[in-house]
Amino acid sequence: MVPAPCKITVLARHEMFAEALQVALTSAGHEVQRLSPPESSTSATRLVEAVARTCPRVLLVDPDLDHDGASALIRTLSRCGVSVVVLTAEIDRARWGGWLFLGAYAVLSKSVSLTDLLAAIRAIGAGREVLARDECHRLVALYHQQRNEVRDCRARLDALTQREREVLAHLVHGDTVSEIAAVHVVSEATVRTQVKSILAKLGVTSQLGAVSVAFRARWRPAVPARVDREGGGTGDVRADGFGSEPGGSTGA
Repeated sequence: MVPAPCKITVLARHEMFAEALQVALTSAGHEVQRLSPPESSTSATRLVEAVARTCPRVLLVDPDLDHDGASALIRTLSRCGVSVVVLTAEIDRARWGGWLFLGAYAVLSKSVSLTDLLAAIRAIGAGREVLARDECHRLVALYHQQRNEVRDCRARLDALTQREREVLAHLVHGDTVSEIAAVHVVSEATVRTQVKSILAKLGVTSQLGAVSVAFRARWRPAVPARVDREGGGTGDVRADGFGSEPGGSTGA
């Protein structure tokens, strides 16, 4: 029995990857439309509208387009009955769980074979699972676990004073106590006192533990002013911020 053709929209950052998908899926008898990657200034709403105008049964999307845009696509279109399949190079399974939690029908590696991708599309057309239900539940549970950990670490970081955050930023960037003291023109004893306070507030016992909390919070600290080891000057300071949580959302 020949499977019924499926109306598919492909949205991916890499044009060659998207074009290869379009050619392969069209050759397999499917009706495929490829959308060009949006401009960085394109709002999530406009991105959703652009895809919706193609009226797809299946959307193959690269979540690396834009965290907020990809999340909005998955959440909105899945609620409208579109089967969203995420094709990703991401190896963090918590991220996979986040996309499933948002409503993705399935998450597949970009390295998936054409045979397996076509089998997934046939399964969608027949209303069958692509990923086993137990596997989906496991991935979503992993997402929630990691998201809660991220938020807990961010809450601990919020307890730090501005100066303590500056000192922690130095530690994240590998600066020593003596280098931090030189930049801020204070004694090493003062910096050690600040480090001790940081460790207590973060609930860890070492500088490595403090850096670990920062990484688990996905904190992106400013590049701190640093002693120029050759010229003795200091560098510029840039604003800090947080990276995305599992699944693409940002903020705490």
